[in-house]
Amino acid sequence: MIQTDSFEAEVRELHAFFQRWYSGAADPIEILRLDVLADSFVMIGPDGESSDVDEVRAFVEAAYGRRPTEFKILNVAFHPDTLIGTYED
Repeated sequence: MIQTDSFEAEVRELHAFFQRWYSGAADPIEILRLDVLADSFVMIGPDGESSDVDEVRAFVEAAYGRRPTEFKILNVAFHPDTLIGTYED
């Protein structure tokens, strides 16, 4: 079963990829890193709008080298009763 620690490690590894990708430092093959996202993955942005996995993938692919950024991951929690993980960046 997934625990908060392993969920947090996955979130941090994925955001390290995002940071490399957005800055253009990632090898283009690293886009396969997004395969970790489930088909049912949903991202809810600060504006409350949600994006499904295909929308997130398209956004990330298009942003290669165009959006240098640094992520600060906060308030990581995994809720085993619902299999939902949450965090803020």
